[in-house]
Amino acid sequence: MNQPYTMTAEMAADAAKRIHPDILYIYHYDASRISELLSLLAGEDMEIRIGKSVHQESTERQEHVPNVLHTDQSVDISIYPNPVKDYIIIENSKTISNVSIYNLNGQLIKNIILVGVGKQFIVTDFLKTGTYVLEIESGNQSLFKEQFHKE
Repeated sequence: MNQPYTMTAEMAADAAKRIHPDILYIYHYDASRISELLSLLAGEDMEIRIGKSVHQESTERQEHVPNVLHTDQSVDISIYPNPVKDYIIIENSKTISNVSIYNLNGQLIKNIILVGVGKQFIVTDFLKTGTYVLEIESGNQSLFKEQFHKE
């Protein structure tokens, strides 16, 4: 949001809505564009931090275990480690039908079909170093999305 070097407020809001992080950190910004970003994200359930200030609180944010991508008792799935080196481990007691990995622009990088329950490994050698979003689905229902970093 520091034009012309980064994205516009509209682009930042669109990216945040696609990824839907628990906490959105804004590092480089033009102070005159902050109110525009906040109005574009009004109603989104995410905490927005600009500098050291919290501008919008999340109503559903939960504390994460360090180095764990996601542990969700409501769907009984654990995903780890984070950061990722060679593989992601998914432990599930319910059937997962699909795992999708997206880049931060929302573009699908890989779609993986999983069968069964228990501990499953996803090899990540096809990913370059960077930040990605992992989405897990069961049937046609998205169980959750989580951001991870590939080393």
